[in-house]
Amino acid sequence: MKKFTSRKFLTALAGLITGIFLIIEGNITEGATTVASAVIAYCISEGYVDSKKLKNDIEKNLNE
Repeated sequence: MKKFTSRKFLTALAGLITGIFLIIEGNITEGATTVASAVIAYCISEGYVDSKKLKNDIEKNLNE
């Protein structure tokens, strides 16, 4: 549940919704670009956060 209330997720969701509205309005290229950008940015940012957490967990276990 925590991930669904994160700022990264909510920003990606806003980009997704905005892109869908743009596609419905007829701006297909702009809408598709907005949707793709939102999804890609979310995936990259979550991957970065997850890798930092994993690195910290590994370092913590090595120091114990």
